[in-house]
Amino acid sequence: MALIPCEEEVTVGVRDASPSHYLMKFESFYKLSENGIDMYESNEFEACGYKWKLIIYPNGDDNIEGNDYISVYLAIANDSSLPGGWEANAVFSFFLFNHLCENYLVIRGQVLRFHKVKSKWGFSKFISHKALKEQSDGYLVDDSIIIGAEVFVVKSQ
Repeated sequence: MALIPCEEEVTVGVRDASPSHYLMKFESFYKLSENGIDMYESNEFEACGYKWKLIIYPNGDDNIEGNDYISVYLAIANDSSLPGGWEANAVFSFFLFNHLCENYLVIRGQVLRFHKVKSKWGFSKFISHKALKEQSDGYLVDDSIIIGAEVFVVKSQ
């Protein structure tokens, strides 16, 4: 598998347990882009006292040269409803299910500061389309992909 070095320091590993905060399955992943959907926002989910959402660009984030990759981000949902001066320092992990091994590839970033000016963090080059389509890797089966997230706030104000 060819994960691309990300914009920040990350830890990559494998685990059997699914993410504790959010998991979503795309039954027809490549049909998103075929139908003109360049960005997908998940439903909101709660973790550590905040509401979050995943933002996925099936063909990469054009704003950050993510072409030929899937871009995945974590964002604070409804940040306009939070009190002035809010911030949350959080560490988060993204999960990609391996259908063949029945476990999850886990990509964990460093502690990052979410605040009004920067309420979204993630990876513009999460995984290449070439690696995703490689049948022997098992991440895309019958155009189905499962992506998840965990978020842990280490300090909030």
